[in-house]
Amino acid sequence: MYVSTQSRPEREGQHEVTIADNVLSGSFTFRKSGTLKGIAWESSDYASGATFTIAITDAEGTTLYTSGALAHNSAAYIASLDVVLVDETHTCTVTTGDPGVGGATIGVSLLIMR
Repeated sequence: MYVSTQSRPEREGQHEVTIADNVLSGSFTFRKSGTLKGIAWESSDYASGATFTIAITDAEGTTLYTSGALAHNSAAYIASLDVVLVDETHTCTVTTGDPGVGGATIGVSLLIMR
């Protein structure tokens, strides 16, 4: 009988980041070691046409990953990442130019290989 010794991916979240209409970013923290392999996201259709980014920082504030510009009112998966996460608290920050009246909600899930 064959038993795989490879790691299995784990989903961290579906974290809902809410950005108020007078704020430009929102964040959440997580603590899970492994390798970040992908990020699934979905964004509400907020009032402005501003794009947003997703960034991951470590406990010392060092940026480990920043996405390119992502469109509002859409959903996608960022694949082929290879970001090492040590066993400490990390912060995921979603930043937009201007969500407009009503603000924005962006859902973020992290796929981590352990």
